[in-house]
Amino acid sequence: MAQPACTIHTSVHHPLTLSQMHPRTVLLAALAVAGCASRPGPAAQAAREPSVGTTPVRWSGNFQPQQQRVAGLGPTQKNRAYGTISLSPTASDSDRTQVQLTLNAAVSAGQTLTWGIYPGRCGSGSNLAMPLVPTSNLPQIEVVRSGGAQMNSEFKLRLPGSGGYQVNIFWGQHTTDLADVMTCANLSPQSK
Repeated sequence: MAQPACTIHTSVHHPLTLSQMHPRTVLLAALAVAGCASRPGPAAQAAREPSVGTTPVRWSGNFQPQQQRVAGLGPTQKNRAYGTISLSPTASDSDRTQVQLTLNAAVSAGQTLTWGIYPGRCGSGSNLAMPLVPTSNLPQIEVVRSGGAQMNSEFKLRLPGSGGYQVNIFWGQHTTDLADVMTCANLSPQSK
């Protein structure tokens, strides 16, 4: 059973009205309640901090076409981008992650794409400011042939054991704007 985020113990044996209580007692009680309200509960804390399971977890997902978002009015089009991604702990160091990625999209040879791993599901733009690892620490995707790219690399990250995560590939440099997302994959955990 989950523990409460905060417990307030009282030693009042007789019920008192606010007018009968000392002003300092009322102030202290209000501060205690405010402190409890500001402390996240166990569910919120688990969602914010990736948990590390004892069993290594492999994460994988499929890149799906995204509706291109634009600031102005007018028709939008779907980005035709498909592919797969797999993230797993390296055999020699569980603090490092092996990434295998394939991408088929309207990209040109010589183009460099950035990507990132974020909490939440595809389309949740509010999480683009909170990557699991800074995008500058991730290997870039080098497009070697028109229409597609592949990457097999590793980087420093201990993969979380649970939670909900997405991988976004950006048209250019990483931003926090959903309009810059070329494609997205929702990650699913699989035990090794």
